[in-house]
Amino acid sequence: DAVYHQFAHGFDAQLKYAIDAYPKSANGPTYLVDGNHDTYRAEGATTGEWFARSRPDFQYLGWHSAFVDIGPCRIFVAHGAKGGLSYARSYRIQKILEQMDTTERSQTDIALFGHWHVAAHLPGYQSVDAFLVPCFQRQTRFLRSLGMQPVIGGLVLEIEFGQKGVWNVRVDWRLYREPVVDDHPGLKF
Repeated sequence: DAVYHQFAHGFDAQLKYAIDAYPKSANGPTYLVDGNHDTYRAEGATTGEWFARSRPDFQYLGWHSAFVDIGPCRIFVAHGAKGGLSYARSYRIQKILEQMDTTERSQTDIALFGHWHVAAHLPGYQSVDAFLVPCFQRQTRFLRSLGMQPVIGGLVLEIEFGQKGVWNVRVDWRLYREPVVDDHPGLKF
């Protein structure tokens, strides 16, 4: 029933909207991984890959998850995992970190997880600063049917480096308490 929760229908319309609407950053590239709603399996296309072809300020990292190295800092970027959010927000990211390959986990400083549309910070778990990142989608009938209330916004991380890598991570949550009204023409909530 996803068609009832969209205002742009089809690959081309959704891609055009994203290219036109997503703001351009003057602070360097935006890194992108595809999630569970970004792959058109029958055609073998992903919106993220095509989006990055049209926007040189984006770097496409692939489907679901990837590592990004910024100086001595290694960041694990993941769409998330299948299924809904557990009772405790931190539980899913704890389990993902625990199940990572031990070498990969030991080389990871920060982990960013999407998919669940909420915000959380789990500092220093398994030696990783882990975050559930908010989203840009306001409440929909579909999210309501899952019992989810999205947190709208983002976060800015200020990473301080020491002699042996990451020394400190400061977080600036950018949360928007009220969604923009009528930001999706034709979509009924």
